[in-house]
Amino acid sequence: MNKLCGVYSITCVSNNKQYVGSSINITDRWKHHRTSLVRGDHGNRYLQRTWDKYGPTKLIFEVIELCQSNELVDKELFWTRKLQTAFNLKIPNPIHEGWIWSKETRAKMSLSAMGHHNGKGVKRSKETRYNVAMAAMGNSNAKGWVPTFEQRQKMSKAHLKNPTKYWLGKKRPPFSKEWKRKISEASKKMWQTKDMTKRNKKVSEALRGIKRSKKQKVK
Repeated sequence: MNKLCGVYSITCVSNNKQYVGSSINITDRWKHHRTSLVRGDHGNRYLQRTWDKYGPTKLIFEVIELCQSNELVDKELFWTRKLQTAFNLKIPNPIHEGWIWSKETRAKMSLSAMGHHNGKGVKRSKETRYNVAMAAMGNSNAKGWVPTFEQRQKMSKAHLKNPTKYWLGKKRPPFSKEWKRKISEASKKMWQTKDMTKRNKKVSEALRGIKRSKKQKVK
């Protein structure tokens, strides 16, 4: 079967509203339209609502004009404007070979973006800004977060329970002469040993049993 290349229309006989499209294979394109409408996930919300409301028998698929593939954009634009289609969300742009959103679609997109938190250039009301600020106060991941007094107390107790973080943010007392000498000897032996496993073991053995000075003991 030869492929039909050209412009087609989908007309609702109940309200005489139309959709105009183009394809290098009109038959396959209509199958795609019908499959999406049956599934209920068609990209054109007007066609989908019409299908759901009136049923498949009220939609008529017709071939308007056959043409070459390089003429599709111009032909679709011509018929879209001539028939003043109500179902087309966008019309083809022959200059950039892309699409131009209709005025109605652009207006709806603009309205939907207003008040949306991802809308670029959206101005939030004072109430919204206040609610966002209040929500950020209890969020430790929020930028500029300042912990409360109770939170600081909990964090301090948590650091005390973890010996590896005890000196976090504190000034460590000076090491004793004996402690420094043992560390120096252990470091020299470590670099003289090539095997990393033996090296770590020797350091551990050298530091084992060393008594800290009174200043180094944690009260």
